[in-house]
Amino acid sequence: MQKITLLTASLAVAAAMMSSCAFAADSEQKTLANTNFSITPYIGVRNGVSFSDLNISGCDYDDYSYYDDCTVDDDSAYTVNPYIGISFPINEYIALNTDIEYFWHSQSDLDFHSWRGGNRVTDKATIDVTGGYINAYATFVPKLMVNPYFGFGLGLAHTKAEVSSSVGKFSESHTNFSYHIDAGILLNATEHTAFDLSFRYADYGDVIKDVYRESLDFDDLQILGGVRFNF
Repeated sequence: MQKITLLTASLAVAAAMMSSCAFAADSEQKTLANTNFSITPYIGVRNGVSFSDLNISGCDYDDYSYYDDCTVDDDSAYTVNPYIGISFPINEYIALNTDIEYFWHSQSDLDFHSWRGGNRVTDKATIDVTGGYINAYATFVPKLMVNPYFGFGLGLAHTKAEVSSSVGKFSESHTNFSYHIDAGILLNATEHTAFDLSFRYADYGDVIKDVYRESLDFDDLQILGGVRFNF
């Protein structure tokens, strides 16, 4: 719920910034030049902090075992996301961006607790994630210095999980469908350089499927900062 609340708040902030930028442009009677269709290639990188969740699906209680909590929310990690793409204007107020992004998610260490046969047991999971996305973004008021944007990405995540439990140690790897939703702003320092600040929710699918009766889904909320170079 905290992640959903934060993501909703970030979307609201970005929408408010978009409205204020449009209002400022009108009130100051700034006339943006008619946009001729052009394609602008760009490269960039986003780095940031990831706050991870491990969600236990099918978290059913029975007479023998049950979990303290169906969501494990106790770790932060680091993420690096280089990308390359193109931008093209739709009109003087909106530009579309599409890019290909690679992501690397540093190791997350999570503990989750359950009761089995009357005994409280703590299992430990270490999770690594890498993968790639194809992204699409809408950037608003591209002629101004501050550009709010919204976007999403679809791709694949390769996950590796190592589990240490009361019955032994296990490891498993999977390649899952993954998606993310972003909201952020671009700060145009020069014609060719922009700084990027954004919030991202990402889901990487089930990272632990074989060890337990339940599946464990891995997702996170990221706070990202980066730089983008336009050509």
